[in-house]
Amino acid sequence: MKWNADDLIEINMENESRYKRGYVQTAVCEIRFPTILEFANPDPPIQIVKSLRRDYPILNAQNEIKLGVNSGKSSTKITHEFATTNRKWTLSVKQSSIVFQANAYHNYSDFKARFLKAFDSIKDSLDADFLTRIGLRYVNAIKTEPEGFKKDFLNEMLVSPLLSGKFNNVNEYAGKIQLVKNDGGLILQHGIRFADGTTEDHPIPDYMIDIDTYRVDLPIDHVEGALDIMHAQAFTVFDLCLGTKAKEKLSQ
Repeated sequence: MKWNADDLIEINMENESRYKRGYVQTAVCEIRFPTILEFANPDPPIQIVKSLRRDYPILNAQNEIKLGVNSGKSSTKITHEFATTNRKWTLSVKQSSIVFQANAYHNYSDFKARFLKAFDSIKDSLDADFLTRIGLRYVNAIKTEPEGFKKDFLNEMLVSPLLSGKFNNVNEYAGKIQLVKNDGGLILQHGIRFADGTTEDHPIPDYMIDIDTYRVDLPIDHVEGALDIMHAQAFTVFDLCLGTKAKEKLSQ
């Protein structure tokens, strides 16, 4: 299946096989579907528990409470979270979405295989022929050097103000690019991020490259194809964000 959003950026995967490491801190795939009221019950759906028990044996239920600003009324939504024993892989089930998250990302092939295995085991429980949305998100954290951002490490299109030498003690720097078509889109958010609660006089920030790609209203049997093209777009954008020195480092 081809989407109009496939043409948002010209794909270039030349460097993917060259890179021996990466900067991915978190990888997330979210699927959305027509609301299933059973998924909002305090007890998790038994058919999903049975399907995921072997690979995701740890189960927690979390309550998300939202307070209406004008009405003063609150609403509670339940999330059933399934996790591996080391909690590096989680699957969160809500009444209209399922979120698959990797906190120990190795490569796309591994991520895709794990996601599809989980998805195949629970998709019959969705009782739907289509998904309202599927999204793939990569959050990359790049460590900076003590002396700051080096020239040619990140694409100067992103960080030219930081490299100019005109600004000292920068506390916040961020940018956003959003590409949209009728059946999907891509969002790039980037900028510096300091560690929470740091007490250092001159803390060294990470540079975050956050890429979110998505497709809407797709047949449920086209999930794998959507994942592949979204990953290709995300990698292309990630590669564009890097300078020559970062690319050399990832290739070593």
